[in-house]
Amino acid sequence: MKKIIIALSLMIFAVSSCGTAKRTADSAKLSKDELMRVDSLSEIMPSFQGGGLEIFRAWVVSQLSFPQRLIDDYINGLASERSLEGRVIAAFVVEADGTIENVVILQGAHYEFDETVKRILLRSPAWTPGNQEGKAVRVRYILPVDFSLPPTLINELRRQRNMRDSPNSSRR
Repeated sequence: MKKIIIALSLMIFAVSSCGTAKRTADSAKLSKDELMRVDSLSEIMPSFQGGGLEIFRAWVVSQLSFPQRLIDDYINGLASERSLEGRVIAAFVVEADGTIENVVILQGAHYEFDETVKRILLRSPAWTPGNQEGKAVRVRYILPVDFSLPPTLINELRRQRNMRDSPNSSRR
């Protein structure tokens, strides 16, 4: 079954720092405390594909899809309707070489949502790094990402779940 692509709202707040790091599978070389101690400003903030945060926000939204496993679990009675929505707050660093590293989930919603956000951030195309006094620097961002399904789809999923749970439904 194809993944359901949804519209997700997100807000981006920016803060910054200096140094470099190499990309890893989990990308969390800094502890949460170390990451949050990264300096909060740079003279020139990083840019993404020639623009600012609005272009990055649009790119992130274009990459998001709702985790199919959560939909299947709900339809099959293994999860509540509350599992169909959530907010993930992630922090990450745009490194001095323009890569995204040190992705940390500050507030998770569901493992599937958290991992979706991590995967998307780690595969971000390169940024133009921030600059402080003529030197490329690291910049930290905090990114809340809200997952929710449109009401019409939730109603359809309820219908499917009710049909599944109905004693008159035919099960194959």
